[in-house]
Amino acid sequence: MHVSVSSVAVDYVRQVFDHFVYLPSFQRTEPGTLCASEPALPPMPQLTPRELEVLKLAAEGHSNGQMAKMLWVTEQTVKFHLSNIYRKVGVANRTEASRWAHVHGVLDGSITLRAVG
Repeated sequence: MHVSVSSVAVDYVRQVFDHFVYLPSFQRTEPGTLCASEPALPPMPQLTPRELEVLKLAAEGHSNGQMAKMLWVTEQTVKFHLSNIYRKVGVANRTEASRWAHVHGVLDGSITLRAVG
């Protein structure tokens, strides 16, 4: 896809004011134009059935203690599952993991993650 430099600048300013910034990678093609390459989507993470369950409960707002009681495990086990989830989906904390779950349709079942077990 070829776009002029001025239209890229206009799109960038529009995105800044929309509070969303998307910066595609560009390659130079000919003077005055840029070629936007489509970003590669990362593969969906492979979560175990238990990790999916923990992710759903965390996204629903349950505490580690509540999840431990609901799943009949220790809080340490819940923390272990959360750490694995954070690593697999590429987030740093439970808030980011909850947002990731909402954005990727984990809670409403609109997508199916590959569960490994």
